[in-house]
Amino acid sequence: MAQDEDGIPPAGPAQAPAGLAPRSGNPRRALAGAGKCLVTAVIAVLFLALPGYLLYRNLANSAGAQALTSPSLTLSPPAGNSHFGTPGSIYLRRGAYLCVALEFLGLDPANSWATFGIQVGVTRQGKAVIKKFEQGQHQGGKKAKKPAPRFMNISLVLKSGNGLASLVIPIHSSTLAAARPSTCDTASPTLRELGQLDRNAAFRTTQDILVLGQPRAFPEDSYQASESMAVLAGRGTYGIALPSSLIIASQNQDFSLGIHLDDAAAGTTGANYPLVFTVRRPMLFSEYTYLIGVLPFVLLVGLMIYAYVTRKMGDIYQVALAVAATLVAILPLRAVLVPASVPGLTRLDLLFGTGISLLVTLTFAFVIIWPRRGQ
Repeated sequence: MAQDEDGIPPAGPAQAPAGLAPRSGNPRRALAGAGKCLVTAVIAVLFLALPGYLLYRNLANSAGAQALTSPSLTLSPPAGNSHFGTPGSIYLRRGAYLCVALEFLGLDPANSWATFGIQVGVTRQGKAVIKKFEQGQHQGGKKAKKPAPRFMNISLVLKSGNGLASLVIPIHSSTLAAARPSTCDTASPTLRELGQLDRNAAFRTTQDILVLGQPRAFPEDSYQASESMAVLAGRGTYGIALPSSLIIASQNQDFSLGIHLDDAAAGTTGANYPLVFTVRRPMLFSEYTYLIGVLPFVLLVGLMIYAYVTRKMGDIYQVALAVAATLVAILPLRAVLVPASVPGLTRLDLLFGTGISLLVTLTFAFVIIWPRRGQ
């Protein structure tokens, strides 16, 4: 064993007493690390708790419109050079007197109105019946002394399922009697038949229908309505029910329209045809909106983690500046992705807020609380 000049062996490292484990680590460093963890947790809670909770509430309380009962049909949007998608037949009545076409034009989320174009045409057998009304000849062919004034009109009645008053659209019978006949007796109407009805329609108008919706769930917002429609001889909600066929088509590419198709037995009387529909944004639209909205945050978070792990502090400070630029750029991005007609804080806004809070939290953690020296 080596000895010094006095013959005393050199002192070695301190030995722990028998039965005790050696003390490891620096207590000051461990205490500082625990303090940093606590500060990081507090900042994360302060920045992420509120937007995260609001996003959770939005997801939980915006489940969307109820699914349509079977049978149902989702209308295709316009394609090619056509202004309308392929139409569908909601109610098909053999020997119908009138053909009613609903054309979905658009939806205003701010006011909860769905706008439809309404066209009413008359069939050949319907023209003969309407002429009898004009001449005062009613059921049984008996001639009345004087035609009742209310039978000089055909009324299209929309009854709201949301508690609103019924909407009555009067059409003078002479207008229908003078129109060219239309056909609507096929289960799968074509664009050609819809075009024929458009050309021969005796009456045209646009009408707003109140819908119940959840615009705050944008881009997965959905809207629904439960109405009923009747075609009556007379002016008002009371009159003789006229058997009619109802077809529908969509002229809007921004929304997907789903319609409940009732069975044939429900349309035998010609009165109170249920009109139940839902309006949603196409799935590809929602996925695209989420993708574009999330990409900046995914990119910046990935760059921050990469710069921190590789200890490139110069890069991490540049990323911190990029975070500040992102906060400024979110407003123009939001204006592009969220339509001006969508009111309030949407799901996409809350997603933006959560992403911004996450970026700020990581910036505090990586740059200020847990800085790492460069290589």
